[in-house]
Amino acid sequence: MNEKPELEIAPIGVVIPRLDPYRRLLARFYEPLFLLKALGQTRGEHTPEPTNSDARMETRRRFLRNLAYVCDFEKGGDSCTAIGLENCQTGYCFWVASNKKSDKIITFLNKALGVLRGANSLPTSDLAATESDLTQLCTDFATRRITLEHKNFQREAARCISRLQEKTSGTAEEPLAEQIIDWLRMAMNFVDRIELCKFAYDHRASVYVGKLMTEALQEESISGPAGMRSCFALARHHILRLAHHIRAPKELVADSCHLEHLLEAYNVRGADSLPSVPSPVRDSHTNLRGILNRMYRTDGEEKKAVEDGLLYLNRVSFSNIFKHFMEQYTLPGTLVHAEVQILEHFYRRKLSFVDGDKFVACSKPACLCCELYFRHHPARMVVPSSHFKVWTRWSPPLVKEFTKHSTAAREQKQIMSKITQAVRDQITDQVLRRTQASQWHPDSRTCVTEIRPSDSFNLFEVQGKICKNREFVADILDTTEGESEELVEDIDSDDGGVSIKV
Repeated sequence: MNEKPELEIAPIGVVIPRLDPYRRLLARFYEPLFLLKALGQTRGEHTPEPTNSDARMETRRRFLRNLAYVCDFEKGGDSCTAIGLENCQTGYCFWVASNKKSDKIITFLNKALGVLRGANSLPTSDLAATESDLTQLCTDFATRRITLEHKNFQREAARCISRLQEKTSGTAEEPLAEQIIDWLRMAMNFVDRIELCKFAYDHRASVYVGKLMTEALQEESISGPAGMRSCFALARHHILRLAHHIRAPKELVADSCHLEHLLEAYNVRGADSLPSVPSPVRDSHTNLRGILNRMYRTDGEEKKAVEDGLLYLNRVSFSNIFKHFMEQYTLPGTLVHAEVQILEHFYRRKLSFVDGDKFVACSKPACLCCELYFRHHPARMVVPSSHFKVWTRWSPPLVKEFTKHSTAAREQKQIMSKITQAVRDQITDQVLRRTQASQWHPDSRTCVTEIRPSDSFNLFEVQGKICKNREFVADILDTTEGESEELVEDIDSDDGGVSIKV
């Protein structure tokens, strides 16, 4: 088996200058980005959604976020959807972009808005029928996503059952553990996707879900921040993701009743797709000291300390950091993310956001690079919430003529220089402290009403219902929507960094 290539410490042979200014700018961005990914993909906890004191604006933002969510019809990144709302002369325009362009998203969104528009003329007593129609439409559209989310839940639930059986083996019977096992098995066995999602929604604040969190906290407190996520945390996560397929349509119907004006005259259009920059290519400059020379213009104590720190962290990771760095150059293609496409579409066309609210809704929180791109863009956008994870296939929009007289080139150089510096600063901070990156967490998240501690009692003591195969499912606890919101994330790929024992 061929040994994976490692990042060289110093240049070998003749170093050929990088004469092309655009290639040089991009290389100086991707080098620290790849290094940061190798040090650990997850750079921090999720940041909260941007807030505003204007209740009408908050309602509109939630409406747009839920629209983007129901458009994201499959797991992975391809159908990740972003929406910007334009105030135009003829009414309103919902501009839509996805990571991988899909006309079916435009068609679906038109149908969904049509259902919501029809609800505005109905009395409150008839809104349940609209919720049902919209839920059916959304779950049909997201069939593949729901199927995979259920499979993910089944995998983690099976692990939870094994873990609970191990814990209770040879000990006095623990009724709650038996209840959790029965509940997990029931959730695993659903076939109808709407019934599955309704079950998840009805039990989102139950003691069962609370028990999963309790078990997860116990396990992860033992494993520490460097450990894998507990199967209990992941099972809880997946069941709550399934619940959001019910919650999102409910919120859309509720919010549409306060946003009738948006649905009186509107159209849905796809934003222009933006080409990405070419995939970075390693060259004679791709070595540790070359990268550090570009990070630090002059020699100094910090530069030497960062080099020593990187060599140390690579050594304790059995050279995996430098190997993982080089692997990033083998990944296929780059991609302009959906929210960046919407940002640039409005900026380049000088379009007006509704009420001047420069907000772009997205079906997932922004990655680290998207968050930095919004933060440093001259458009002065609302900075989106972020999962603070590094995705090395991320790309800024391609500038076709990168010349010193080009406004687009000058603006991108300013943006990318600031992003590059922010990435370099994160490397410096972690290496000087010789610490691990944050514990892995999934990209996406959804809101769920958290269980109250006072509700943690034995559900066998409350009125319930007997199901087939002696499966007992208690009625859900009475909870008030919005009493306490917790963010629960979506699953994606592995962490992408390496395990560092320090």
